[in-house]
Amino acid sequence: MRVIGYTRISSRNREEWQPSRSDQERRIRAWCKANGHKLVRVEQDEAVSGTNGLKQRDGLQDALAAVRSGEADGLVVRDLERLSRDLMVQEAILAELWSIRPEVEMLSTSSTDQHNCTRDNPDDPSRKFVRHVLGAASAYIRDLTVARLQRGKRAKAERGGFAGGSTPFGWRSQDRELVEDPTEQTTLARIRELHGQGRSLRAIAAVLEAEDHRPRRGQRWHPNTLARILDRP
Repeated sequence: MRVIGYTRISSRNREEWQPSRSDQERRIRAWCKANGHKLVRVEQDEAVSGTNGLKQRDGLQDALAAVRSGEADGLVVRDLERLSRDLMVQEAILAELWSIRPEVEMLSTSSTDQHNCTRDNPDDPSRKFVRHVLGAASAYIRDLTVARLQRGKRAKAERGGFAGGSTPFGWRSQDRELVEDPTEQTTLARIRELHGQGRSLRAIAAVLEAEDHRPRRGQRWHPNTLARILDRP
């Protein structure tokens, strides 16, 4: 079977990206080889929270587009948590995948996911039960972690300074303060210039790529990414 691999790294610490991404991709490649699947390629999302839906997942959108175009017959992840630890988001992504074609398969290298990933029947009650139980447990752990992080961020903010989180395009965090990133500021100015000329988001993306302006993550500019950048004050 032809499959598209998908990896997601939630950490915003760049030093943690490579080990995590390498482990996910290594597991996917080894699993595909052992099970006789052809891995077309691996799409990725970096520093993306599992609570983000499809609109904020450029890599996942590319993976689904490959399945939709017939380039692949299924999607494979290291484990279902790479889709999301949030049960509702996870189910929404699975529903989107399975709506493409009835025979599309969701695959996981994790043995705990096998009963509910490769599916013959989308309404199989056993698979739905396992998926919901595992998803609920993951959501509970995620909520505990989020609560601890929020308490820490509130305490840091009360002491002053940048409390963390996603830095807007054109900026970076330095010593708990936001400072301009020269390269991204140049790209940001070009985006605003093109938008001011009335160019569409897709046209802006094409110009940026032609002029070798790179996004923060990945190699291609996506309309949704540009829309989020332009929406910021």
